[in-house]
Amino acid sequence: NNTSTTIAMTVNPFLWKGALETIDFMPLSSADQVGGTIITDWYINKNIKNQRIKITALIKTNELRSDGIEIKVHLQKKENGIWSDTMTNEKLESKIEEQILNEARILRINSLK
Repeated sequence: NNTSTTIAMTVNPFLWKGALETIDFMPLSSADQVGGTIITDWYINKNIKNQRIKITALIKTNELRSDGIEIKVHLQKKENGIWSDTMTNEKLESKIEEQILNEARILRINSLK
């Protein structure tokens, strides 16, 4: 029996591109398309100077599915010149996931034209 198995993690290209386009306003720390992981650097909104966020996106499938992406938002607040972690924002995580899914669907529709 001479079978060789190649295991390669491939992520859905529409979810991947949709994720990158959705968070393109944030500086990237790392992006690993094979593993499906995107990590941003800390981002400070100019209107909320005492808070910063960092996003980790994990694309978990090669199919365009609603459960194919997981977003984690890391929040920090600045008090007395020191950044400290706060609770994650699940509402913001869900909102970003939904934006990525919408962007991925648009990319897929446009690819079929």
